[in-house]
Amino acid sequence: MHDLPGFAVHLSDMYTEYPELPRLITWQFVQHGGEPASACPVESVRSRIAAIAGAQADGVDSGRFEARVLFMLLIHVAMLWNMAGPDVLAAVDLTDPEERREIVRSVAAALVEDGRH
Repeated sequence: MHDLPGFAVHLSDMYTEYPELPRLITWQFVQHGGEPASACPVESVRSRIAAIAGAQADGVDSGRFEARVLFMLLIHVAMLWNMAGPDVLAAVDLTDPEERREIVRSVAAALVEDGRH
């Protein structure tokens, strides 16, 4: 996982194509937030976090954020357009899908930069 901004855009595209996914994630949290996590999804997430840590070790990412924190930030940036309410979306008035994708890419890229530019 060496293209972390691309990963965020891919997730964002998936959430746009399947808008029920962010809703199901929210429902799962609300309904089952206090229950133990399932092993299979946890291992899947851990493998992605390990891939981010590997990218950090290869110098792809600044390491400003721990891999596990960066993973959380990237998935939440990816959900940006799908988790905002209709009033916020109307006020922001950014409806062009390519512009939205570029914003996700830019924010994700800012998260992985070293910040010393």
